[in-house]
Amino acid sequence: MMKQLLLQGTLSLLLCYWVQVVVDASTQHGIHQLQHLPAFIDSSYSRIERHTLSSSTTTDDDDDDSPSSRQANFDKKSCGNISHPPRIIIAGAPASGKGTQSEAIRDALGVVHISTGDILRENIAKNTKLGTTAKGYMDRGELVPDELIIKIIKERLQEDDCKERGWLLDGFPRTRTQADALIDAGIDADCFLILNVSDKVAIDRVVGRRIDPVTGKIYHMSFNPPPQNDAALINRLVQRSDDTEEKARVRLRQFHSNIASVKSRYKKVMVKVDGTKSRDHISNQIKIELSKRCGWKNEQMRS
Repeated sequence: MMKQLLLQGTLSLLLCYWVQVVVDASTQHGIHQLQHLPAFIDSSYSRIERHTLSSSTTTDDDDDDSPSSRQANFDKKSCGNISHPPRIIIAGAPASGKGTQSEAIRDALGVVHISTGDILRENIAKNTKLGTTAKGYMDRGELVPDELIIKIIKERLQEDDCKERGWLLDGFPRTRTQADALIDAGIDADCFLILNVSDKVAIDRVVGRRIDPVTGKIYHMSFNPPPQNDAALINRLVQRSDDTEEKARVRLRQFHSNIASVKSRYKKVMVKVDGTKSRDHISNQIKIELSKRCGWKNEQMRS
């Protein structure tokens, strides 16, 4: 009986994998998948065997909510066309909610959340060679060149935590050059999430945004106001220098001039989400889409 269950499980996984290979057969990615078919069968059989042997035993570890335990949970229950840790890109206009939803996805799947701003600051703080070079451009008020940002991102994705837990790229790639560089390096995404909001909504969100310089927490004077009984907090809130309507329109023009070419690179894995809904509604919609489009089950994602 045990062998029959193992065989049925392996055949099911093999069928899912073969369908994906057939779909991608005309692409380099499909050929790459076919080359790894024997290893996939072996690893799938082992995973099913471990799950079958342990399915009748429940331990206190099931309540562990650490990133490593969430990833173990992901590996144990994965049975769609995704046989590796999650690889996700989230894109959208300025103030579309990328940061908020990135945190929700990170907490749900245990992936490493990577944004270009954070990674640049991290390299600068660590005095890395790339960070020092990037700081030179930033100190002169110049944009950091694509090739430098791409190199920093590629190096970060090769670190052990990204390989073990998977990753979420927040707002990258932003240009066709950046997208092509990732694809040429063999860095593929399972899902490309795009949060859609109108320019008016984006501008309203940007202009009303305020930051607490003490905690770094971001508020919005209309949508997420600070506690009205905390006068000290309200008085110390500041508006970022680039959170004005004029500068928001500049950033929106830059976004619109690049996003079409980026989306064209990920159209097979693109998921469009209405970014004007409530935060919880958007989070739930993303979970549904990840389950439907990428093969991850809702029970794999923590609420």
